[in-house]
Amino acid sequence: MGKAAGNRWAVLGTVAIMSFMSTLNGSTVNVAMPSIQRELGVAMDSVQLVSTAYLFVMCAVMPVVGALGDRLGKVRFFEAGVLVFTVGSLLCGLTQGLVPLIAARAVQAVGAGFALATNMGIVTEAFPSDERGRALGVVATAVSLGLMCGPTVGGFVVTTAGWHWVFPMSVPFGVLCLVLGRMTLPDDAPAPSDRPFDTPGAVLVAAAVLALTSGLTFVTTHPSPATVALLACGALLLCAFVVRERRCADPLICLDSFRNPAFDVNLATMFASFLAVGMSEYIVPFYLQDARGLDAAAAGLAIMVMPVVSGILGPVAGALSDRVGCGRPTAVGLTVYAAGLAAVAFLGLSTPLWLVVCVLGLASVGVGLFQAPNNSLVMGSVDEGQLGFASSIAALFRTLGMALGVTFGSAVLYGAMGRAAGAPQTSFEAAHPEWFMAGFQAVFWVFAALVAAGAVLTWAVVARDPAQERPGERP
Repeated sequence: MGKAAGNRWAVLGTVAIMSFMSTLNGSTVNVAMPSIQRELGVAMDSVQLVSTAYLFVMCAVMPVVGALGDRLGKVRFFEAGVLVFTVGSLLCGLTQGLVPLIAARAVQAVGAGFALATNMGIVTEAFPSDERGRALGVVATAVSLGLMCGPTVGGFVVTTAGWHWVFPMSVPFGVLCLVLGRMTLPDDAPAPSDRPFDTPGAVLVAAAVLALTSGLTFVTTHPSPATVALLACGALLLCAFVVRERRCADPLICLDSFRNPAFDVNLATMFASFLAVGMSEYIVPFYLQDARGLDAAAAGLAIMVMPVVSGILGPVAGALSDRVGCGRPTAVGLTVYAAGLAAVAFLGLSTPLWLVVCVLGLASVGVGLFQAPNNSLVMGSVDEGQLGFASSIAALFRTLGMALGVTFGSAVLYGAMGRAAGAPQTSFEAAHPEWFMAGFQAVFWVFAALVAAGAVLTWAVVARDPAQERPGERP
């Protein structure tokens, strides 16, 4: 590619731009959904396909691209992903109907899957183990900045220019990332090999992830025999993939990584934490706007404390883990996060707003302390030849966690609201805010318990293991 080894901090900057761009795109699109629905004249469940199609395609692409990146070079897939994502963003802005928009979002998703499946692997290769935590913390900060800016920027663009312009906003960032990538990213293509590519394995894992993701997404919103069949089909495909990989002489994914308890626990806690993050970002706005009566601008300012705090703490936690090891900061972060979620469950209709912000900030402290060392532990748990695999699996778990957090959080919320009301509930009732508060408190207690279980596992398995203090040290 004509590139030198590159300054590792320049490499980090390029990867961080893509992380910011993809997160900004996702959070701005959520703001634009009501406008898209009104202008296209479609039902709410139809317009949701704009988001769910993106999720399904991206999740199906990630595991395959991660394995390909280990074989053919992660940088080339990252650069291809940025290019495809940028083109997809432009196409989304030019579409005039729901079906073309969904198709363009699928193109975007392919690009995002390529880039996000390889970004952490690129950073891990570029940095020595004693700087990796800080570097991954910077990536976490870029993600937080995208989450922070998205609602404000998206609302302004939709109001002043219309929803079509929400998507092309990503184009300048994509062009910048491509130019910087050509200048800074190293040529990591491995030596030519005659190893056969496991095409059946790739098809099986992509189909399994697609079926399971869509089934888990629809199981609470559209329960039906078809949804159950989709989940069963996904489970069977996943079993077939495992059997295939164990019998294949040159498998797509080395399943032996999952025999490492620390790797499994770190992935499980990553998934649990992002379940809670996805749930919080979905439900807290309803608490502030519907139950407390704040307007969208005031609610947005209150919610902004979450990405701001976690974004500030990302590099700090990463640098700390580089100095003292990753195990204990990860465990402390999960413990604080569980305590913060439990504290949110105590919020009421008359809680002072400053206290609400402080409690949300406490939960975000836990997220900020947890993410960078957790990422470092996951990436350090595999051999250098499997960094693409680890990066893609981590990205898959984060993405699924955020999405399923909304699905499962909504199920718990509406279930508890229905019990309080004595009848099924699927929306906020202005005459009975106490019904919503019953559901709000129940969902935060459930997710606090989930994260607390992850904290206990981390203290027991990871924090006590000396090998996890500085994982993956490589010469």
